[in-house]
Amino acid sequence: MTTTLQMDPQAAYDVFVLRSRERAEKGGPDIGAVLTDAVVDRNILVASVWGKKHLPGGADNNPGFWELSFAACIELGVLMVDPTYLTRGEKIQAFREFSNTIPADVYKKIFLNDATYDQHLTAEQRVSLASLGGPQGFKHLVNSKLPVAGGSNA
Repeated sequence: MTTTLQMDPQAAYDVFVLRSRERAEKGGPDIGAVLTDAVVDRNILVASVWGKKHLPGGADNNPGFWELSFAACIELGVLMVDPTYLTRGEKIQAFREFSNTIPADVYKKIFLNDATYDQHLTAEQRVSLASLGGPQGFKHLVNSKLPVAGGSNA
């Protein structure tokens, strides 16, 4: 007898998003561009309608429902894509470029959540920092094991 994981639809969707991010972090497909705040509400609706129409039982209380629905909708090209989304590789590159434009004391202020960092950034640097996820995204990237030149990790 096979059992399936049943939960409320929001929890099932959250598990799907978590699994998607984990796969992307491990080098799998990155579907983050269809999951950003800018496009996710519409994409959830589209994937939900597709899944309820095409999947047996159409049960959105299972993470597999969301995985299959989003995969099919991506393949069909019916989901909205956020053009501002950066893949992990693009974020790492943007992080390196941003880091090379700021002095060490400002780098430290951002990392330590010292609000005075903002007065030391140009408008372009503020946009770059925002694309990394702001100070929180910056800190996450600093704490990540980023590949360095030569292919090894620091």
